[in-house]
Amino acid sequence: MQCEVGGEQVGVGAFLSMLEDPDRRVRKQFMEGFVAAQEPGVGTRSFVYNALLQGHATLDRLRGRRHWLDARNRENEISGEAVQALVDAVVGRYDISHRWHRLKARLLGLDQLADYDVLAPVGDLEGRYSFVEAQGRPVLAQRGPTG
Repeated sequence: MQCEVGGEQVGVGAFLSMLEDPDRRVRKQFMEGFVAAQEPGVGTRSFVYNALLQGHATLDRLRGRRHWLDARNRENEISGEAVQALVDAVVGRYDISHRWHRLKARLLGLDQLADYDVLAPVGDLEGRYSFVEAQGRPVLAQRGPTG
């Protein structure tokens, strides 16, 4: 998928990297361009998605499945109870991500994070490099288990 931002065609990969730009105006501009690129055909995509969901629900009913995740759980060789326990654990700790977003907003000097601020860097960046430039840079040695 491509979207146009400032007269330039930008792919999803470039878009995602721009959400990590230290300049909030750049992040906002790219997010607005991405959202605008999604607008054409949104009704058609919504219709198709809803039709797929209805087809899935119909097959589940005809095959006697009690829950909409039964087929996926069977494919993943996991019980519905185990999946539900994981869902409950995650939902029960939503406070962790809420605290992180409040902290990140404070570190960025914002009252509240916007969707385009979630991937923003915190702190100083060493610099920006093109792919070709980055290929020539040395990789930092990774620390072993003893640190």
